[in-house]
Amino acid sequence: MKGLFCLFAVGLLALPARAQSADYARPLPPSRQALWVGMGGGVGRFAPGLAGLDNDGSSAVTMYATYRFKRHLVTARAFGVADFSVFSIGSVGDYGLLYGRYLASGDLFLSASAGLALVEASQQRLALGLPLQAQATWRPTDLIGFSVLAFGNANPSYPFGGVTVGLQVGNLR
Repeated sequence: MKGLFCLFAVGLLALPARAQSADYARPLPPSRQALWVGMGGGVGRFAPGLAGLDNDGSSAVTMYATYRFKRHLVTARAFGVADFSVFSIGSVGDYGLLYGRYLASGDLFLSASAGLALVEASQQRLALGLPLQAQATWRPTDLIGFSVLAFGNANPSYPFGGVTVGLQVGNLR
């Protein structure tokens, strides 16, 4: 999980420098604001031994709303990873608020974000966590986009992460 955290931290720090050095990757005009929602499904993993759950074949679900202004992103998210084994149904997830930066070039949109989240594991106490996410989105129209999203939550009690593919709907450009 430390490697995942380092990867997101480096990516988040590198986005502003990259945006200033490349003409093709300039953000959308500062006067433009946008709001969209997204959801996706995929695979995920959580810490071994979490609530006695098996970590093979875990499913991931992502739901989020993102507001873009100038070169900034603010995202409210509800992400989770669930184990649907024969003997138990268990999950871990978070409810977070993240700040991020982005690059946009034509139909491609790349972003990285980090923030603070409330983490919940099945039938266990709550914890605070550091939610991380990186996303690549293809936006063929102004209203619909298709994304690949890598996410994680670095916390001492219930760390988890995953990759999903999904759909975005809203004012994307």
